[in-house]
Amino acid sequence: LSFETTAVNDELYDLMGTDVGGAGTTFSGFQKGMNQYVVNHGLTYATSSVGTVDLEQYKASIKSGKPVAIFLQNFSFLKGEIGTDTRDDIRTQYVAVPHVAVGCGYKVVRYYNDNNQQIAQRTYLKVASGLFEYGISYLCLDGKSKIEQAISVMIA
Repeated sequence: LSFETTAVNDELYDLMGTDVGGAGTTFSGFQKGMNQYVVNHGLTYATSSVGTVDLEQYKASIKSGKPVAIFLQNFSFLKGEIGTDTRDDIRTQYVAVPHVAVGCGYKVVRYYNDNNQQIAQRTYLKVASGLFEYGISYLCLDGKSKIEQAISVMIA
């Protein structure tokens, strides 16, 4: 991480009351911290709901250049992929604590059998995890992750 990124993370960590009274950042702490951050830096802040991640609303927000703050009760981030000509092994790691990640993209992976019939589909949100061990990662929507709410964010 760059010095600037670390400085922003540190400031938001404090302003949002992260890890105060429990692990992670609450929605109200996030909103309070973001509102104070923009005041401190002469910016404006607006949000709109994306529900518990309505994929079409999420895609529209990302395509319009607005990241999506995703409030997780627990999460499963992609830990790694190993592919061969005949097999893909996808590893995720489940963590049972609240967290906030910032969505910045997505991908849909479809699986087919030998008859070219789709047999499964997984949807992943590309996220800035805010966690050193994951960095930019993917959040599996079809796994164990529990999204409480998501908001499209505009800072100007």
